[in-house]
Amino acid sequence: MVALAAKAVDIPMMAAPSAATADKSIPMTGYAMGTLMCTAIGIVLAIALARWTRHPAQIFVAVSVALTLISFAGPITTSNATTATRLVLASTHVAAATIVIPALARRLAR
Repeated sequence: MVALAAKAVDIPMMAAPSAATADKSIPMTGYAMGTLMCTAIGIVLAIALARWTRHPAQIFVAVSVALTLISFAGPITTSNATTATRLVLASTHVAAATIVIPALARRLAR
């Protein structure tokens, strides 16, 4: 949703893995795949914490928030992207985290 809104207001969703390579358009499927992969990692983390810790929800939230903050390194360091593009990319991380982290934490708190 965040990336679609950005495209609607003409924010160029283009980036490059390094300064030496040309910009490429970031495909919409890339956002979905990235979110699904990170959600799967979060589910595995939640299962492990539920099995081996006394307070899995609190630990899960702390670890997930830390990982979300670390994930900003990607948008911040991507080459050949505008500031607006970087902000949109970071916003997609926040949007996904605000949906996934509370949902999994609620399940762990039961």
